[in-house]
Amino acid sequence: MIIQSAAPSKAALYDQDLALVNEINTHQSPSDDDITTIGRLFMRYQGSAGGEELKLLISRTVEQWGMDRQSILDRSKQLWQTGYRPGQVQDEITVGSGADQ
Repeated sequence: MIIQSAAPSKAALYDQDLALVNEINTHQSPSDDDITTIGRLFMRYQGSAGGEELKLLISRTVEQWGMDRQSILDRSKQLWQTGYRPGQVQDEITVGSGADQ
């Protein structure tokens, strides 16, 4: 027996995504990770029913940075094309041959 809800269902990762956007929303300016995460969430929730609270929070966060959806997606694409990978740490090299540049 299949039971269907009359209310739109939330995406499986909705609660995790909401917590993630709440964390990102505390940042004054976006990191590369923030940009790509928000870009990915724009794509995940694009055209989906429900998730209005999350969509609104994402839009407000992007506006707070002085950006819009398209600029986030363009910047995300640019980051991925330069070899960016999530969780990369861009620490300054101060020891070793890499510091001699």
